[in-house]
Amino acid sequence: MCTMNFGYHYSKFHGSGDAGLFDAIEERAQTFEENGFKFLSFTDHVWQAPVVGQKDDPVLDAYSALAATAAVTDEIKLCPMVTPVGFRNPAMVGRMLTSIDVISSGRTVFGIGAGWYEEEFEACGWEFPDASKRISQVEDTIRLLKTLWTQESPVTYAGEHYQLKDVYLEPKPAQDPHPPVLVGGGGEQLTLRVAAKYADRWNTPWLTHDEYRHKLDVLRDHCESVGRPYDEIHKSAVDMVVIRDSEPEAQAAYESLMSSADWDHPSREEYRGAIGTPDDVIEHVQRFRDEGIDLYIFEAPRNDVETIDRFVEEVVPRV
Repeated sequence: MCTMNFGYHYSKFHGSGDAGLFDAIEERAQTFEENGFKFLSFTDHVWQAPVVGQKDDPVLDAYSALAATAAVTDEIKLCPMVTPVGFRNPAMVGRMLTSIDVISSGRTVFGIGAGWYEEEFEACGWEFPDASKRISQVEDTIRLLKTLWTQESPVTYAGEHYQLKDVYLEPKPAQDPHPPVLVGGGGEQLTLRVAAKYADRWNTPWLTHDEYRHKLDVLRDHCESVGRPYDEIHKSAVDMVVIRDSEPEAQAAYESLMSSADWDHPSREEYRGAIGTPDDVIEHVQRFRDEGIDLYIFEAPRNDVETIDRFVEEVVPRV
């Protein structure tokens, strides 16, 4: 039996209690770190994604939030989950993450994905090509960043979509040889193949146990086809959690907390995540652990204080 590591994902920035927007994040980050959590991530969106909130909800820039959190923590890993390719010039992304890696003394993870929320791209005048091109851009971005992070300045790179010419990046990242790259997403033909070729970590959100196990099988097949050891890739999952004294209470709390989202949430007969008592959540997490997951990252709708506190106090010590 392996030991499960835990992380928390901020899919929303408010709803953390009465403290100010970042004050609440700072307090929680320090609490997570004190209780042995290994990972903290922030959603990377222009505005709040409809699956968890409304467009006019307060949203912090992920990289700014990561830098601020780096300054008030000591050990926990910090990650944008995930940066959509096309949001930023990849050379600038490399510069930004390098800065946070230096500030944090080597605690960043670079999360990247194809992006899905087309409305954001269109609103900002960014190109939103088809999925195959976006995945190709993800692949090119990873190659570019690894070149930028590991080669001596000035760095030149010629890829399919992006180029560098005599770029100076100093200092280099604090981590040697570079921050780990996390590929996010579950697309079986393209995304998981890119993960098999280039990712140090892989993550996908909100899947049932059967769905997650199937994705692992697909990732394993891709690793075999590209000649990559499957065990080299760190596997994680983001899961929604709501904890109450009974399962019906937890389901009702989920419905209340998610009622502010601009999205038709799953019914009680469909998969919602780990919604139930502490014992229910423990059983759910243990199944993921037994299936070979390295890191269980939970999120609480609206950063529900009761769920977060009970997960830390009643679930973590018993898994």
